[in-house]
Amino acid sequence: MKIDILIDDVQIKEELQKKLDKQWSEMLFLWDIEEMEKRMCMGRTKLNEWFLKDPRMERHMRRKSNGKKWWFYKESIETMKEIMDEW
Repeated sequence: MKIDILIDDVQIKEELQKKLDKQWSEMLFLWDIEEMEKRMCMGRTKLNEWFLKDPRMERHMRRKSNGKKWWFYKESIETMKEIMDEW
């Protein structure tokens, strides 16, 4: 008996990425600009220009006395989606 199995690498990668993204978003409470750069695949200049200067994003930002900034993850992601929908 012979069994052939076809594997769709692209579909497997997409499913794994979805699961990882879901776990990531459930675990993450805050993120900083360095993490945004990595997760959004975008440089700091574009992040500032397109997202962080928007008053809606500023609502989700918290700043430490030494200047370190964090954003609430889930809320800022939703706001980024809103901003992108307006492009």
